[in-house]
Amino acid sequence: MSKSGDGRALLIATAGGHLTQLSNLVQRLDIDPANAVWVTVPTTQSRSMLAGHDVVWATYSSPRDFRGLGRHLTKALDVLRCQDFDIAVSTGASLAPPFLAAARLRGVPSHYIESATRVDGPSFSGRLVARIPGVKLYSQYESWADGRWAYGGSIFDGWATTPRPEPRPLRRALVTVGSARGFPFDRMLLAARDALPTDCETTWQVLDSSVRELPGRVVHEFKSAELRSELETVDVVISHAGTGSALTALQLGLCPVLVPRSQAHGEHVDDHQFQIARMLGDRALAVVRAPEELTTADLVQAAGRIATEVPGPSFRLSA
Repeated sequence: MSKSGDGRALLIATAGGHLTQLSNLVQRLDIDPANAVWVTVPTTQSRSMLAGHDVVWATYSSPRDFRGLGRHLTKALDVLRCQDFDIAVSTGASLAPPFLAAARLRGVPSHYIESATRVDGPSFSGRLVARIPGVKLYSQYESWADGRWAYGGSIFDGWATTPRPEPRPLRRALVTVGSARGFPFDRMLLAARDALPTDCETTWQVLDSSVRELPGRVVHEFKSAELRSELETVDVVISHAGTGSALTALQLGLCPVLVPRSQAHGEHVDDHQFQIARMLGDRALAVVRAPEELTTADLVQAAGRIATEVPGPSFRLSA
């Protein structure tokens, strides 16, 4: 790798919702995504989204895997020794602490934007990053912003849903569990199977689920472009309550049906999806249901609303 500079950015995010948020926030910041090095985990989504960009691929590890953090720090120091950057920005998760620490060691102005999933306070990764001297910290919620965590805005600012002029029949649907490997979400798949009309043409994105005999087309994982293409054709999307899935649905005019993953059922490491789902439900940006609550009427309600962009503030980074 050669030395660069000239306004070059280091953009750091784990694949999935973290990467989707960063990709969208960069458009609202004074950063050229083409003049950047992206750091993420190789998945079908991330490879598709970042095709043609300069990417550092890192192995996946959980935020609490301290051996993984050590490996990432070694990689980060190598990257920062080989290239110069004028700014580093991350939306988490496990890649954020080591790469932002390496950036600060090299004197690079660094910014950590906590995920929109964290409605009540910072994540484990956010708390680790907060220990790194000189990193600017941002919450996407005014409710827990304080002297250390600034409120810069939210990725969901500038969105609204309104009733469609005409009812929309349920002819095509997408059910998606997202990209979190090792956490099957069978409860949502089974609930969606029961709630969807039998004549609805459905695509099921199941990843590592053990559910069999789903009616319709079954895929394990989507490329980013494939997901967007699929969403452009459906009347309703039923999704885990992931930030990336919700944001992509809104961008394509859909009011998603969000089903939060539960830690108690082994579906995620914690219950942060309940927080993001509650926030989006309160903003009328999603229909939110637990698996056991999901009904056909909920799907009709979501299909009857359209998402649109409305004027909203830009995300603000501190000087």
